[in-house]
Amino acid sequence: MRLRGEVALVTGSSRGVGEAIARAFAHEGASVVVTGRGADRGEAAARAIEESGGRAVFVQGDVGTEDDVRRMVAEATDSFGRLTVLVNNAPPSEPGLTDLADLDTASWEATIRTGLTAVFWAMKYAIPEMTRAGHGSIINISSGASVAAMGGRSAYSAAKGGINALTRAAAAEYGERNIRCNTLVLGFVAAPELIAEGTPGAMIADLVRPLQMTRIGTPDDVAHAAVYLASRESEYLTGAELRLDGGQTAKGADLRQLFAPTPER
Repeated sequence: MRLRGEVALVTGSSRGVGEAIARAFAHEGASVVVTGRGADRGEAAARAIEESGGRAVFVQGDVGTEDDVRRMVAEATDSFGRLTVLVNNAPPSEPGLTDLADLDTASWEATIRTGLTAVFWAMKYAIPEMTRAGHGSIINISSGASVAAMGGRSAYSAAKGGINALTRAAAAEYGERNIRCNTLVLGFVAAPELIAEGTPGAMIADLVRPLQMTRIGTPDDVAHAAVYLASRESEYLTGAELRLDGGQTAKGADLRQLFAPTPER
């Protein structure tokens, strides 16, 4: 098992990409702290891990609240004795597609708080625990919007770009403590059943598919990459941005064509 003995906290792991990461970590031997705002989903995700032979606890909380983030980290050490892996996956709140000049300050601040400040809080409280444990791996989930134009999502793009920079800074600051920090820069990722023919997501999938050099990504694709970054196999890798996007940014795809608002002018 590639993560035997590790203790991982995965934010936003009661569904989607975060849940896939939590399941994969547990399958590889890690003890996992599942988090989310919804108790029913979160408890079900943790229970499914345990029923499959893994170890997991659920902590209900909102990453936009500093006390909740601090409590998530504390629960990891209380439950499993230490914390060695942190995945900042919880998605930020978003105001919807809005041109920058039309974006109100409250919406901007809410997105930055949940999308960037929450990542800072999690790292702030996790790093001392990793220092005590003697090693750690921090995996921050970013987006293609941090490196390529995406009209109508300026706050989201700023938050994700800030994650990339924060990752590099933390890698430089804590490398001597045996704590690594890397970013997964995601492209379009969706569970296959959500974009199957006849579903509401099928039209978006049809638009996105030509932008890929491989195929549309799945939550399991992200989970496989996260396992690698959490494991000792990636000990030589820190401060990196791993673009997990089907070649989308290498191809130079401009996502404004899909997501930019088109108001009459």
